[in-house]
Amino acid sequence: WDGRNRQITFSVFRVPGPTSAPYRKYIWKQFDRWDLLASTYLGGDGSNWHLLLDMNPEIQDPHMVDPGTVVRIPTA
Repeated sequence: WDGRNRQITFSVFRVPGPTSAPYRKYIWKQFDRWDLLASTYLGGDGSNWHLLLDMNPEIQDPHMVDPGTVVRIPTA
């Protein structure tokens, strides 16, 4: 909502990254979180979690990843 009591909507468009980039495979587990994976494998505070999604364009909803899904994590 904005300051005039109007609802604001927006769309998020993802541009998939090059899936031919070097990567490691990670098996998604129950209760995994994108920010924690990013922090563990990419460093930092996890705010770069979107880089993981860019490497996995087939994942349409980042909140609904089934355990056992293979996730690509960039290594370079």
